[in-house]
Amino acid sequence: MGQDRDGPSEGVSTPPSARAPRLGRGLLLSVVFLVLTLAGVSLVSDLGQLGGLAQTFDRRLLLPIFLLAPANYVFRYYKWTILLRRAGLRVPPGLSLTIFLAGLSMTVTPAKAGELIKTHYLKEILGVPYAVSTPVVVAERVLDSASVLILALAGASAGIGAVAGRTGVDYATYIVSASAIGLALAVFLLRSRRGLKWFAGVVRHVPGVGQSLAEFVEAFGAGSRQLLDPRTFAWCTLVGILSWSLEGLVVYLTLAGLGQVSPPLLGVFVVALASLAGAVSLLPGGIGAAEATIFGLLVLYGFPRAVAGATTIVTRAATLWLGVAIGAVALALAEREVGRRQRMPRQSGRPQG
Repeated sequence: MGQDRDGPSEGVSTPPSARAPRLGRGLLLSVVFLVLTLAGVSLVSDLGQLGGLAQTFDRRLLLPIFLLAPANYVFRYYKWTILLRRAGLRVPPGLSLTIFLAGLSMTVTPAKAGELIKTHYLKEILGVPYAVSTPVVVAERVLDSASVLILALAGASAGIGAVAGRTGVDYATYIVSASAIGLALAVFLLRSRRGLKWFAGVVRHVPGVGQSLAEFVEAFGAGSRQLLDPRTFAWCTLVGILSWSLEGLVVYLTLAGLGQVSPPLLGVFVVALASLAGAVSLLPGGIGAAEATIFGLLVLYGFPRAVAGATTIVTRAATLWLGVAIGAVALALAEREVGRRQRMPRQSGRPQG
């Protein structure tokens, strides 16, 4: 087991039968967003031209395109294991991978907040208190944001945005600036001993649950400060830069498959900015905002609308929906493991990790 100590404000876990409808409604909403977005991209791209591009696409590049996102997950999983170890959690590798991948099914939630489902499985399977596991998931999101922000800045400094024209520069500046301010505030608050102590004092006065909430905030703050120390922050951000660069290459290879020549850094910049735009929009999975960013930047850069539309569709299929599909399989495996643990004889206790 990762941690034996009891955590505050653990509450009663939500049964799978109650969670399933909520997850289903969230996924259905995301699919509706996806259909509308794809319809919009197709309309502005010219359906006839899209069909022609599909016929001429170099299909030899499809395999590497759809392997780049899973390669990204390998590096992100490595970062996940680093954060677990920093939090003092010992999770069996197979189970750790399943829980990590299950979180991918929740990337279609606003700001990927649904990835907190990983804390649920750590609690249900290994008994890890939420106050211990929540900082891991939050730190993971913060570190991902730092990596993506650096990639966006790298593209902007290399003049990628400038080539796209003044409108592209203005849009990129707004998104990068808003993301940088948000990230700086998040890191400051998560590492602020005084700020979290003040917040714990405030919630302590909440009737009925104040004490448990305050204890949770205090434990969460201690975990966040440990996970976001300068050394861990620097190393995990570097790993994230490498992993998210792989997704940027999806754009580069897709354009190559369409017979278009582009600098590799263009794809990295476009995907990074699209990720930031999706996060800032707070839309489920960034659906709509991310697609508009990819399509708009490619058009501004000078690619035909049909090429930009086709690249947008392939990129989002490879970098978002493939992950959701992989995550759905892992989610089913995690649910099965929870059920198996719940059926174990009570006297046997939980197995040690």
